[in-house]
Amino acid sequence: LTLSVTQLRQLEPDAQIAHVFHEAKRVNWLTPDVELTQFRHFIRLLRTHTDAWRAYTPKPYPGHITLFRAIEQQHEVPAADLGWQALAQGGVTLIEVPGDHLTMLIEPQVQVLAEALQKCLSQPEIMLEAGHHEWK
Repeated sequence: LTLSVTQLRQLEPDAQIAHVFHEAKRVNWLTPDVELTQFRHFIRLLRTHTDAWRAYTPKPYPGHITLFRAIEQQHEVPAADLGWQALAQGGVTLIEVPGDHLTMLIEPQVQVLAEALQKCLSQPEIMLEAGHHEWK
């Protein structure tokens, strides 16, 4: 995206969102079916989540966590478990699925995620074995 922070700051907040939306559409960062009203809702939701994330202090969890992690990472991550091992006292099972943080939830990658999730739900004893699994 070619966005100037200086240019964005000159716009009203609603116009900023519209400008980012049109630029994202132009470079195909959004699926064709996304409309401006949906994008505005997404931005409000993102702000709410960001505020909550900043205010939250994680605490240890006594159980086991199954982490579905996207294979394609936008940024270098310090640990394969994304830091969950430090909180999950019962261990972490890491399941890697195709896609990135967003595309793992759309076709065709979501099918792989659904299969892995179905297996976890139907055979939980297998997934309670802390370790690393990869679905393709």
